[in-house]
Amino acid sequence: MALDLSRFGAELVFWSSQPVGLIALPDELVSSSSAMPHKRNPDAAELVRGKSGRVLGNLHALQTVVKGLPLSYFRDLQEDKEPLFDTADTLALSLDAAVSLATLMRPDADAMRTAADVAFGTSGDLADLLTRERRIPFREAHHLVTELVRLAGKQGRSLGELSLEDRRGSTNGWPSRSGRTSPSRTRWRRGTAGEARHRRASARPPRNCASGSPNPRRASRTRNTSTRNWGHEVTTPAELTENRAQYWKDGYTVLRGLYTDEEVEGFRKECDRLWNLDGLDDDLNLRTEFRRGPDGGYAFDRLDPVLDISPALNEAATRPALLDALATVLGGSAAILKCKLIRKEPGVNGYAAHQDFLYWKWLETHPDLLCTVVLNLYPSDEESGGIGFYRGNHQKLLPGPPENPEGDFDPTRLDPSTIEVPALGAGDVLVFHSLAPHFSGPNHSDRPRTVLLPSYCVTDETGLYQRYYKREIVRRCKEMVGFERYFARNDSL
Repeated sequence: MALDLSRFGAELVFWSSQPVGLIALPDELVSSSSAMPHKRNPDAAELVRGKSGRVLGNLHALQTVVKGLPLSYFRDLQEDKEPLFDTADTLALSLDAAVSLATLMRPDADAMRTAADVAFGTSGDLADLLTRERRIPFREAHHLVTELVRLAGKQGRSLGELSLEDRRGSTNGWPSRSGRTSPSRTRWRRGTAGEARHRRASARPPRNCASGSPNPRRASRTRNTSTRNWGHEVTTPAELTENRAQYWKDGYTVLRGLYTDEEVEGFRKECDRLWNLDGLDDDLNLRTEFRRGPDGGYAFDRLDPVLDISPALNEAATRPALLDALATVLGGSAAILKCKLIRKEPGVNGYAAHQDFLYWKWLETHPDLLCTVVLNLYPSDEESGGIGFYRGNHQKLLPGPPENPEGDFDPTRLDPSTIEVPALGAGDVLVFHSLAPHFSGPNHSDRPRTVLLPSYCVTDETGLYQRYYKREIVRRCKEMVGFERYFARNDSL
């Protein structure tokens, strides 16, 4: 512990030093120099660093006492009290100082960004990103980034300042790769947090998961890993930081660049296959649901669940890049809770304003740990009945109207000026908080609006997906949810 505290103190001394300036320490943890009034000495950090010598000295003293003793008690051991108690007191003081340093230091984000660009220090991260997101070997990514570094050096710019045209132009001389490459042969370099997220994501659900659950291991065997275009934009760490800020401020955010146009087209073809499966027109199929159409008849609305019958959509919902992005936005590794595929035909009405968490209270999980993702397979906007939000109203569960206070909230109590319907392109990913009040309008366009809607929970629990649908199937049977068309066709029952 003393060694770790010493290293922590040394880092803070270096980071706060005047040539570096990555952090600032408060006045109560520094002192001025007797010779140089302008200097600020990081006393607390230096003392935490120095106290390790005292603790290590006590350890050496105890080792010297016991080194020649047989396996029994001798009077020599009375010498253990003083170094032991001194070590306990020293560590208690060091820990108090370390806690104050960690909680009161002020990082300088601008200085950190500047330092990250010095000597292209982020080039290794860019190579890792290409390996993870573009599925190309690390050796090829390394060569590609080396070329970008040379170009940026000639132009006197950082890697982040290179335009998309610059990046494309720098790769003209590189041979293109064709065919497929196995993710298992791809060299991934990850930090400790990334490795932990990857292990948790790949471990959910377990190998003996029940039928009907999404299995990331099984999905990886059907994953399309063909080489992608280097010119295709990816979500950068800076953009994810902005996404995270918008998510917690407004209740939703939009991720872009996680899926290529070719992949989105593949998902559309998979949906066409699913729409034509046998048995979907059965009124008693628990997986399907029908809604009133513009002509008063019933139109097909959804498949729920869908992942167990579609490896391609399973891959889309459990993609490591998406899970990593959600971990950044939510602040923790997310497991999939549920997933449905919705198809809104032209003219079909939308959904009333509601908060998802109202229907998830039985999970006994904090609402900040739950979110829903909308993967758009076609462009979506207000005309096509896209999802709208009451921006910034996701802090609490809103009460229902007086006649049903436990039901969905009364939208007339919210400011209509906060309503926003994000315009989304095909492949864009909308992420919203479980308490975000949202709705969808009627589809006034001439095309169906098809979206994949997985929901996630930040948890280490295994089997969450199975637990959700076991409860959901029982609920649908008890409350006769989804059988509206059946009863409409059998009024005499």
